[in-house]
Amino acid sequence: MKFSCLQKDILRALNIAQKATGTTGTLPILENILLSAEGQFVEISATNLDISITATLDAHVLNEGKTTLPAKTIVSWIGLASGDTIDFLKSEGEKINVKTTGSKTTIKGISADEFPVIPFVEKENSCMISQKALKTALDEVVFCAASGGTRPVLSGILFATDGDELIMAGTDSYRLSEKRIPFLTAPKENVSCIIPARTLMELERILSPEEDGKIEIIFSKHQILFLFNGVRIVSRLIEGQFPNYQQIIPKSFQSTIEVNRQELIRTVKRVGIFARENNNNIKLVFKKSEMEITTDATEIGTEEAVIAIENSNGENAVALNSQFFLDVLQVLNGEKIELHVGEKLSPVLVTSQQNKGFLHVIMPLKI
Repeated sequence: MKFSCLQKDILRALNIAQKATGTTGTLPILENILLSAEGQFVEISATNLDISITATLDAHVLNEGKTTLPAKTIVSWIGLASGDTIDFLKSEGEKINVKTTGSKTTIKGISADEFPVIPFVEKENSCMISQKALKTALDEVVFCAASGGTRPVLSGILFATDGDELIMAGTDSYRLSEKRIPFLTAPKENVSCIIPARTLMELERILSPEEDGKIEIIFSKHQILFLFNGVRIVSRLIEGQFPNYQQIIPKSFQSTIEVNRQELIRTVKRVGIFARENNNNIKLVFKKSEMEITTDATEIGTEEAVIAIENSNGENAVALNSQFFLDVLQVLNGEKIELHVGEKLSPVLVTSQQNKGFLHVIMPLKI
């Protein structure tokens, strides 16, 4: 194997692919990155057996071939290399000679034969959506997935079709986010699958908020494939039935409150300093033109804050987890948000005029 490429191109590909490397120690090969040189391209691949990421870059390939190199070593070295162009040459065994301006380095690898086969996903049912729309949707939904627990389906995000829209939903049973985004090209068949939140977190980190291209999503029975900008992400799906969350979305309210989002964030953060000693329990009292946010007295103190609101109904009150409340406030981007509140123990609905197709539900605490 012999090829040369631009330092910036291979560094980008390595930084993308390494997000899927394994760190369990049970299979050392999972800590390596696979380099495959063929035609006029080099593919950089990594996997932890649940998710596989491949990034493709242009290269001047003199001899085709493949090998694997330790991910941390090659990423660190390439990041510090000087010069625009880097030359790779596979010598005896699995040694790779790497040459750039003022430097000749040898890195020991492991045979590509030991690297797991990257799954192939048949293009049976696929759709096309905007990268920017998907990036925004991931920001608004993925944080709601459960990080552990006994219900694997809650550690994933539902992807389902509804006419010309893709529905994404995530819940940990204490809160719920749903986002609807339009298809650029809808799938031929209806889709309903659960994707691991870990996969979507990595996709979220790779997608650029400035990139306004397209992303193709290919669905199969047990796997899903994302294709965009020379990147391929393959992930297993989570088996099971996603909760029928529609039944917990409140349909009627006693109060609808509009409030400045940034002022609310600052206030909840401030009151939340004292609420940490009280299981993050804060109380919101809604009056005609103001909202009181308080927490019970704790060992470190207490606070009573008041901010202006627009209230379309009468007085009301609810108690929420301050951290859960902050999580949703910080992923929204509008100047104002709306809180739709029912009875004291009814779920609270959070929406924003600037975040089309989005809703969030928070389960209340006892007052």
